Amino acid sequence: MTDPKTSGDPFALIVAPEGRTQKTLVRHLMLLLNYRYGLDLVMANTFYEGFSAVQDQEDRLICAAAILDRKTDSRTSLSSLNFEGKLPLFLIIPAPFQAQYEELCHRLDDVWFVTWEDALSAHSPGSLQKTVERVFAQRGVGELFSEDVLALPFEQMQERVAQRVRNVKALPTLPEVAMRIMSLVDDPEGSVDELADVLTSDPAIVHKLLQVVNSPLFAGSGHKGGWSMHDAILRLGRREVGSIAQQIKLMNSLVKPEDSFFDLRRFWEHSVACAVIADRLYRGKLLRLESELQFNDYWIGALLHDAGKLMLGFFFWDHFQELIAHMDANNCTFREAERATGDVANHELLGRLLMMKSNVGELLAEAVGTHHTVGSTPSDLACLIHLADELSKELGFSYLQDEPRLYAAEVLRKLGLETSAVVDLRDRLGSELPDEIHQLVDHCTAAPE
Repeated sequence: MTDPKTSGDPFALIVAPEGRTQKTLVRHLMLLLNYRYGLDLVMANTFYEGFSAVQDQEDRLICAAAILDRKTDSRTSLSSLNFEGKLPLFLIIPAPFQAQYEELCHRLDDVWFVTWEDALSAHSPGSLQKTVERVFAQRGVGELFSEDVLALPFEQMQERVAQRVRNVKALPTLPEVAMRIMSLVDDPEGSVDELADVLTSDPAIVHKLLQVVNSPLFAGSGHKGGWSMHDAILRLGRREVGSIAQQIKLMNSLVKPEDSFFDLRRFWEHSVACAVIADRLYRGKLLRLESELQFNDYWIGALLHDAGKLMLGFFFWDHFQELIAHMDANNCTFREAERATGDVANHELLGRLLMMKSNVGELLAEAVGTHHTVGSTPSDLACLIHLADELSKELGFSYLQDEPRLYAAEVLRKLGLETSAVVDLRDRLGSELPDEIHQLVDHCTAAPE
C-alpha cells in the first residue's frame, strides 16, 4: 500500500477486499483515476487500513472508493473515508445491497452509489466511469490531458503534467541504454566512437545489432556481411544504427506478466512492420511531405506508436480482451472498440504518457499520442506513422488477422491521396517486404547463442 504521507501528491483511496470481481473493478478504477486523471493511488483491504492511511491527509485526498461484497451496519466506517461528507465517496456494491446502503448513508453528504452490475457498462449513466466523470466535473478535477492542457505549448503542458505522470502506476520505463542512445543520436556533437562505445558496452545488443545491420534490409541485397559496429555506423549513419539498437533493447527488455496472454510476437511484428514501411515510404519519396524527417524520429515513433496497447495487454488483460472481443464481433478497429466501450483510458493517451515520461520531445510524443485521432492539421510525422500503421494491416501485420483499415481523411487530404491510391502504395512497397520484416523480428528477438 502506498504511503500518502511520503509522496505529497493528490491521491485517491481505494478500499477493496480480495476477490476476482473486486480485482477487475480495482483495475478499472486504476485506469480511470490513475491513468486518466493522474491521481496517486492508496490501496487498502479494510476500512481500518484505509482510514489509517488517510488520517491528516484531507487536503490531498481527492476521493475515496470502496468496493464492497457484503452489507455493513457501520455508518462510522463509511463516513471516516470521506471525512464526514467533505469528499466524494464512491460505494461500489452489488445491486441487492443498494437500498440498505442508501438508508445507512442518507444523512451523509457526497456519497455516490454504483452497482457491480452497472459499474463496467460503457453506456449506463450509472456506470463507474460516468459517475466519476460527473462528480469530478462538478468539483473541477481535470483529466491529465484535458482539452485545456492539450492546448498549451508543449513545454508548459509537460511541466503541467510532469508531477501527475510520476504517479501513474505500471507505466514502463524505457531502458536506460536506449535513452542514452537516443541522447547521443540527437546530439549534433556526438561522434561515431561515442555511439560505438555505448552500443558495445551492452552485450545483449551487440550480436543482434550486427546481424540486423548486415542483413539485406539495411546493407543491401549484394552485401555479404562482415561489417563491424564502427563500419555500420559510418556506412548507415548514427541515427539509423542507434535507432535499430534502441529497437533491439526495447524488444528484449519488456517482459510480459505471467497473468497476461498478450501476443508479444504479434505486437512486435506489427510495430516493426510500421517502422520498415515508414522508412520505405520516406526514403522512396512515395509521399508528398512538407518537411524533412529524421530517421530516428519516424523509426522509433512507428515502433512505439502502439505502446499503449502493450500497456493494456500487459497490465489490464481483462480490459484488453474485452476490446479484442468487441473488434471481432463488430468488425471495427481497436480505436473504435475503445470508444464504443467507454474510452476509459485509450492506447493513444497511454502512449503519450509513456513518451512524456521518457522525455522524448514534442514531435514524438504528439505523433504517438495522435496516430489515430490526428486532428485537422496533422504533422508530417503523424501522417507518416498513421499511413504506415494502416498499410501494415494491408500486408497482414495487424494484431488480429484481417483487421479493418481506417485511413484518416485528414491524413489523405494533407498527403494529396485518394483512398484508391493506397493500394498502389502497398504494391510499391515490394513483395519481398513481409519476409524481410519477419527476418528482422527474428534477428531482434533470437535467444543469445
